[in-house]
Amino acid sequence: MASRTRIQERMREDRCRRRRRKRRARKPFLSVSMTPMIDVVFLLLVYFVLVAEFQRNEESLALELPAQQTASAAPDPYRLPRRPVRITIRSASDAPGAFEVRADAASMEDIRTLPMLERRLRSLRGSLFDESQPFIIQPAAGARWEHTVQTLNAIEAAGFDQIRFAGAGDA
Repeated sequence: MASRTRIQERMREDRCRRRRRKRRARKPFLSVSMTPMIDVVFLLLVYFVLVAEFQRNEESLALELPAQQTASAAPDPYRLPRRPVRITIRSASDAPGAFEVRADAASMEDIRTLPMLERRLRSLRGSLFDESQPFIIQPAAGARWEHTVQTLNAIEAAGFDQIRFAGAGDA
């Protein structure tokens, strides 16, 4: 029996030694207490809520008011509204110069080519047409795109910039 108790004692001692080794081998566990950090966050939150101003400050806005118009500066009540000049383009063939230009303005009825269009628009600019005269370019069915662009360039070269293309609803 003595041998049995010795064996049991040795086993106990071995267990104790192992536990001691494990305790020594473990690194110390560092922990951060979260309670004080949460308290600080809530204090900061309360501080900023109490200090913040949720009202909009009264401010003065700088405005540029229009000058008062005198009787001479008033628009002419009898002036007719400006009607856009419609220019229609028809391509005769695929050749670069094989197309026809027609304008619906009475002063431009005899125009058939681009050089004629540009010369006439330059001569009418300032007298019959002011710089903001609107133009509508309407390519006919089958008109080549290059002819349309050349017409646009001729109108711009004459000094006009209010140019648009006719849409589906513009007839």
